[in-house]
Amino acid sequence: MVVTGLIRKLGHPLAEIRERALRSILCKLEHSLVCGADLAPHRLLFLHLLEWFNFPSVPMKDEVLGLLSRLVKYPPAVQHLVDLGAVEFLSKLRPNVEPNLQAEIDGILDGLFSLPSEVPEMYSSSYQTSQTELLQQPEILKGPPLLFSLPLRRRVGVVMVAEVLGAW
Repeated sequence: MVVTGLIRKLGHPLAEIRERALRSILCKLEHSLVCGADLAPHRLLFLHLLEWFNFPSVPMKDEVLGLLSRLVKYPPAVQHLVDLGAVEFLSKLRPNVEPNLQAEIDGILDGLFSLPSEVPEMYSSSYQTSQTELLQQPEILKGPPLLFSLPLRRRVGVVMVAEVLGAW
């Protein structure tokens, strides 16, 4: 993925390189080239965003906290942040920043303490299963050989792409 290199640069010792990497990630988010769900699985991103405040020069604090606030809506992001000790880190950081940034940190901490069921519907998985669906034997499509076999209800997107490409 394109952002992997940028994520690594967020941990660079030179402030200018860190800033450019952060601006690039924010620009990609702003222009919908990536979304929060694309960034949430990257544990290194959260490590570097937290470490941002440990460098001697700490520019763009509000942008870093804004990005964390935006990403804390995704369960993988919450898991990474909790695993990295973000609750304790942000709690210790809070008294050392300006009041407007304290409010941003409070919002992030609230997001870290929210239960998965409290995550807004638009951020949860688009495929929901019920208990009866889990108990049913999946139907396997018949037709031309495919690289892998998935249950019919999960394969609708693959079938549509194959039809568009004329593979049938």
